[in-house]
Amino acid sequence: KTNRDRIVFSGTVVKKTGAELQAPSGLGMPNGEDPSSQYLLLELATPQEFTEVHPENTDGEHTNWVEYILLGRRERTKYGSREEGLEWERFVGRNAEVTVAVGDAYFATDSSMPLNALRLKHYTDATIQ
Repeated sequence: KTNRDRIVFSGTVVKKTGAELQAPSGLGMPNGEDPSSQYLLLELATPQEFTEVHPENTDGEHTNWVEYILLGRRERTKYGSREEGLEWERFVGRNAEVTVAVGDAYFATDSSMPLNALRLKHYTDATIQ
């Protein structure tokens, strides 16, 4: 659901390893992340097209299909580890709606995991069902 000021994403909170996320492509981890790294995601019931628009971006709009939204991670790399958004672990398997201000959802500009998952700068509201 979208209006001029906000976007509401609906789906199921899931936890997947890097190996699970990369298996369909047949590729390994893009930056040497540990394949057992865990990612907390909002898996959309139906993949949807999302257009990211940044007023300051001279490249204009960027559109891609979205299946997952990154909520948190427990990631290990050769450079160290990163843990964030772990409060979502207790909601794995439950349906959720996450409300985001327009402009606070974006695509990664690098090859960080999980590939092609939409990122959130922050969310304004979350409802767990």
